[in-house]
Amino acid sequence: SDLWVGDPCNGVALFAVFLIFLIAYPGPLRHKLWFAPLGLLTIHLINALRIVVLAIVVTIDYELLNFQHDYTFYVIVYGWVFLLWAIWVKRFAPGRLRTSGA
Repeated sequence: SDLWVGDPCNGVALFAVFLIFLIAYPGPLRHKLWFAPLGLLTIHLINALRIVVLAIVVTIDYELLNFQHDYTFYVIVYGWVFLLWAIWVKRFAPGRLRTSGA
């Protein structure tokens, strides 16, 4: 009963997608220098939590593993990366949309 994490599930691809977006999308370098490590840290923590929960799911009901792995956690992890992008665009990107009071 060993725990094994395959290369596609180790989070490195998520790190790359997040960083490529952050580098390519305009914004102040001073904000990128703190937002990038913070984003990578939170992605890593969510992915580590995902692995822990999947290990628990396997001990409870092995039949649930594939669904949780293939669907539930993809939505959560990629949803988090999307949320980070949305925060970047809304808060730090130049020329972001501004709403007027009129």
